[in-house]
Amino acid sequence: MSFPTQHTVVRRFGSLPLITPICSSMDDVRRAIERTTEFATAMKPSSQTQAAKIDSLGDAVRAMDESTQQNSALVEQVAAAASMLHQQAEGLAADVGAFKF
Repeated sequence: MSFPTQHTVVRRFGSLPLITPICSSMDDVRRAIERTTEFATAMKPSSQTQAAKIDSLGDAVRAMDESTQQNSALVEQVAAAASMLHQQAEGLAADVGAFKF
């Protein structure tokens, strides 16, 4: 973005008493825009790095969730096997009790 210079404004509109402060204000705005652009440009690499790390963290959370679901399924299988073994043990105890004198 380019702003007209004070010389260009004076040449076009003549020497009005407000031209100098207006040109000064426009210069201030231009400098502020340049500083903002520099700041945003400087932030870009760190923002990209941060975004990559957040993606990595998301991948890790998804992997943990998958492991948790697998562990939950295994716990259910172990609980079912334990219940079946308990029933078999009770049945064996009843069978052995029939042979007691």
